[in-house]
Amino acid sequence: MTHEASAYGLWMLVALNSAIFIIFAFSFGKPQSPRDWRSFGAFKRAEALSEVVRSEAEQANATRTVESDIRQARFAHQAASERLSIARDRAAALRARLSNIERARRAGEISLVEHVRAQEAAFEADLARATAEVQLGAARARMNQSLGVLP
Repeated sequence: MTHEASAYGLWMLVALNSAIFIIFAFSFGKPQSPRDWRSFGAFKRAEALSEVVRSEAEQANATRTVESDIRQARFAHQAASERLSIARDRAAALRARLSNIERARRAGEISLVEHVRAQEAAFEADLARATAEVQLGAARARMNQSLGVLP
């Protein structure tokens, strides 16, 4: 069994056909006349316009998303502020109640169980107030972030 240099024998024809096909394909890619250049520019212009429309749609969508985030952050901040106000009022009322119960306890009018319950309620109200303050701070931070305010 011997190996010849080109067993197929028609490699020159393959190279010639490939060259003709490549030249033919490149002829469609390069405009030759001014009219070709104008039509080529129209395609580029249409492509650019479609890119502009797509970009404007993306910008409008991003704007709506940001405005929605800002609106939600403002509502959350307002709700957290109202919860804090309610928690402060409740804590103040329960502290006043605890003060009255402590006076009554010293006078011997109220049992220890009632005094402990009042202390527990005042403690829970203070805890709820502190939690509401933290939530208000978090809501404020989210609102500042949605507005783009740097810390």
